[in-house]
Amino acid sequence: MTRPARLTATCSVAALLLGNTQSDGQACAVFANLSAAPGAPGARTTDPFVSYPLSLRLLGAVDGSRRASPPLARVGSPQTWSGLPALPYATALAFVDAGSAALAQVDALVTAMRTQAWKAAESANDEERAELDGRYQQELAQLAEIVATTVHDGIDLLDGDRVVLLGRDDRAAPVLLRLADARVEALGLEGTHVRTQLAARAALALLDRAVEGFAGSRIDLELARQELVDGPASGGMSEVQRVLRRMRGLALRCVDGTLGSGARAAFETRFRSDVERIEHVARAAKYGGLQLLDGSVDVDLQGAPPLGLTLHLDLPDATVEGLGLAGAALLTVSTASAALVSIEAALVTVADHREALASAAEQLADGLQLR
Repeated sequence: MTRPARLTATCSVAALLLGNTQSDGQACAVFANLSAAPGAPGARTTDPFVSYPLSLRLLGAVDGSRRASPPLARVGSPQTWSGLPALPYATALAFVDAGSAALAQVDALVTAMRTQAWKAAESANDEERAELDGRYQQELAQLAEIVATTVHDGIDLLDGDRVVLLGRDDRAAPVLLRLADARVEALGLEGTHVRTQLAARAALALLDRAVEGFAGSRIDLELARQELVDGPASGGMSEVQRVLRRMRGLALRCVDGTLGSGARAAFETRFRSDVERIEHVARAAKYGGLQLLDGSVDVDLQGAPPLGLTLHLDLPDATVEGLGLAGAALLTVSTASAALVSIEAALVTVADHREALASAAEQLADGLQLR
């Protein structure tokens, strides 16, 4: 829950606000319930004091609009990564969208093949299985043709398990995207048929595995697109909020009771990576040696002149435990439902904190005028 900031003032400034007829001692008595700014008569606080305008910069670091820690070393453009296909930002989004469309086409075809295999595995009629196998073989040939002919910007989208670098800008590391491998031989489908029940069951197992693998590839494409659109991670509460939104999308998928075990495991793997990302952001956010996002620090922030009043702020706890996400998982429908509730609550908490940070920054810039 967001705790409201509270104003503190030196006794001399308090006397000024109360009028020249008030002594410093009387003013201190009036403000006795507030912590005085460091160095002021009667000061009782040991919280770190940040002078203006560094106080505004600290708030920017907490929120993520300003980097809390030094930026990562510049890695250069994607073209400097030898041996891997690389695309500039201008065409990267179109590439991801083309990959998604191609994967959807393959997924639909494999699903149709799975239907033929399932019917053949259940049928005791030789003629019916032969007819089903005819359709199966046609779809198998279509799959091979789609894989061989689906190309974007000179890069085959479906014919190998390769990594492509998607450029963002000159200052950000590229997004690494692993493409799906939908080749017939890679899926283990080369030479398969459904003419017998035994063969149909074997093909069905391979097709189930392929469908689950494509689910993971779809996740990779969706997240790659999100990273391209959002830009490089900024850190701070804005980054925590972004990752939480992504986690919410994963949880929404996993509350579906019809989701296969392989796809659910792929979603869980991505979910765990996002949980680790939030913890890393919270632990790594520092400014002038202060931990900004682990809930361990309160700060006194100086406002703009001429009054220079001080705003006392409890910095947020954006750790996994602090957000109530410890133990969250997507492995079952029930755990995914519970995780979704926790994520929704965490998103509200983060939004409240960001609103409080924006309000504090406005007060500091305004010189903390009392209203």
